[in-house]
Amino acid sequence: MRAQPFHNGHLALITKMLSSMDLVLIGLGSSQESGTIQNPFTYLQRAEMIRRIFGDSDKVKIFPISDLGGDSAIAWVDHVMKSATKHYPKPTHYFAGTRFDSCWYEVYSRDSGDLEIVILDRLKDPVRATEIRKMMLIQDALPEYGEAWKEFVPEIIQNYVEESFPREELPFKL
Repeated sequence: MRAQPFHNGHLALITKMLSSMDLVLIGLGSSQESGTIQNPFTYLQRAEMIRRIFGDSDKVKIFPISDLGGDSAIAWVDHVMKSATKHYPKPTHYFAGTRFDSCWYEVYSRDSGDLEIVILDRLKDPVRATEIRKMMLIQDALPEYGEAWKEFVPEIIQNYVEESFPREELPFKL
């Protein structure tokens, strides 16, 4: 996941993982990116969001995944697996919010036979991090619209997300 920012859909996915797994590995993609509209938060800020929710649990391990710059499914999944196994055991399950999110891993699973895919239908909650970032920018330009984005972000990290959002550094203003 990119978790730009971490939201209730991510919370539901990780909660599901924790209920069925002994160890949960969370790869944060685009780890080298920050300060942009698509990736406003740093890797460390996103990891902190997760830590504030789940604590320093031995069951939750967070690791960075940098972008590859290509769109090869096989290369991407291989890159993710190598990033995960630098410090942790090889993943046995891949949890995804939608079938689309899991498509590249399904190819890997068919070829390797050692990765089970679990889909949590996040389409029931249509708000994504992109919309949350837009709501935060609109709030800045039009304060009368309130803080609607907070409805979609776990309460425990709302202040941290708001304080960490790099408004002054973003190359776009409303």
